[in-house]
Amino acid sequence: AEDGIRDKLVTGVQTCALPIWLRASVHYAGDFVQVRDGIVNDAGSELRFNGSYRHGAQNWRSGDLTFEASTNSLPLARLELLAEQTPKVAGTLSGRVTGAATMDRGGFALRLAEGSANLRQIVVGAQAVGDMAVTAQTRGTDLTVSANGTAKESKIEASGAWKLEGDSPGSARVKFSRMSIASLQDLVMLEARTEPASVTGFVEGDAVVDVALGKPRDFRAEIRLGSVQVSPRQNPAPRLNLTPEDITLRSSGPVVLDVTAQAATVRSARFVGRNTQMDVTGTAPIGSTAGADLTVRGNIDLIVLQLLRPDLQAQGNAGVNASIRGNLKDPNVNGQLTLAGASLYLGDLPNGVDSASGTVLFDRRRASIQ
Repeated sequence: AEDGIRDKLVTGVQTCALPIWLRASVHYAGDFVQVRDGIVNDAGSELRFNGSYRHGAQNWRSGDLTFEASTNSLPLARLELLAEQTPKVAGTLSGRVTGAATMDRGGFALRLAEGSANLRQIVVGAQAVGDMAVTAQTRGTDLTVSANGTAKESKIEASGAWKLEGDSPGSARVKFSRMSIASLQDLVMLEARTEPASVTGFVEGDAVVDVALGKPRDFRAEIRLGSVQVSPRQNPAPRLNLTPEDITLRSSGPVVLDVTAQAATVRSARFVGRNTQMDVTGTAPIGSTAGADLTVRGNIDLIVLQLLRPDLQAQGNAGVNASIRGNLKDPNVNGQLTLAGASLYLGDLPNGVDSASGTVLFDRRRASIQ
């Protein structure tokens, strides 16, 4: 090897902070370099590779490149694209990729690529997510990707297409089977520690995601939940002789949300239950500290209040027109609840309200009863 190349290789190995070793057979003749039987070992992770490079006359920065690589135990944290993400992504990668590219004055243009990968024990932030199998291939400047796997207990199927030229976003379609409310809360909050949800239930549906490969945090998604169901986690109030079915809310038609890395905007959501029809619109933060801005309108059977306060035993009907703003852990509620024939008892308190009609006005953290 030329002295300069040899010096750079030696320096690169000597200054590396991790115990890495590399072995390969390199053949160099004229304008052609071939690498065979390459192995990189990094603390038990192994990457095998082969490749070739034919460069222009007296110009190493332009030429044609072919490559082949495989691994069976690469930590995802070793991938620069994922290492820079917040929250952090962990897991292991096994897979194989082959391809060809053109170098032009240091620029890299992929001409052909095919690959498959298995991602196991994926963890995002503090949440264990699942496993995923991915295949990808190129045709000209078009990249297509398909994937299937699990997120919590839900089965995931996805496919997408991107252009390899420019920064324009590609599009992926994702379909997911039934997922519990508890699992959904875990995935949404990720690193944030949260109390268990006071409700149980499930969601299922699909999504269309627009995202540029080089800017994954700038994604935009339309999520359509074809089925949503919510019930109280605890048994219904025994005094009222209720069954879980009496306090269950279901979606009436698709729940449609627009989602970014910062927030979820509810475009349409209607829920129905016993003597209940309720519409929800507005924006909720992705995370625990940002401000929400949600509006709730409709007519409800007061028994559904058990979804919010399990120890509240309520009967009767009410019209609701309210907004919810601020931190969802300590929200500001504004609006009114119009009662008709309402009965309310709280926990073990001996006294309550029977056959009440009137209006409850909400103003931030105050409630005025008329």
